Amino acid sequence: MLARVPLDPGQLASKVCFTVASPLVRTVYRSRSTLHPGNIEELDRIFRTAVFNNRRRRLTGCLAHPDGHFVQVIEGEVEHVDALMDSLNADKRHTDITVLGRWPTSSRIFSNWAMARPNIRPLAEQSLRLINDVGSGAQITGILLGLVEEGTSLYPLI
Repeated sequence: MLARVPLDPGQLASKVCFTVASPLVRTVYRSRSTLHPGNIEELDRIFRTAVFNNRRRRLTGCLAHPDGHFVQVIEGEVEHVDALMDSLNADKRHTDITVLGRWPTSSRIFSNWAMARPNIRPLAEQSLRLINDVGSGAQITGILLGLVEEGTSLYPLI
């Protein structure tokens, strides 16, 4: 998308300057965690680092750690999301990363969250199965968004 940038009065009127707005993308992945589910300190460190780095890169999203998996929705400019995915692929804290969905978007659904951290315990068995095994990117995004919007199922940082 091109946006016209106003010229300074001192510039020649025949010059036109454009900026390119970076497109947004939403990516959803699932992976197997190599962390012990009870390792709260390491999980908290991951979330703290994600919040710090995502704010710098203008990324938003949601990360959950259900039953030995990570599921994450990441939103942002394509180059920042791709750089994060490259970093995640090299991270030894999880394996078997599977991208479940990736699509362009004109807006963010986790716009208020550098990284939301929902508690997935209240979910029914069907929803947990979707998150852990068979769900699509859109299904997982909907489940996590529902938990975040509910607001009562968020873990605070310790």
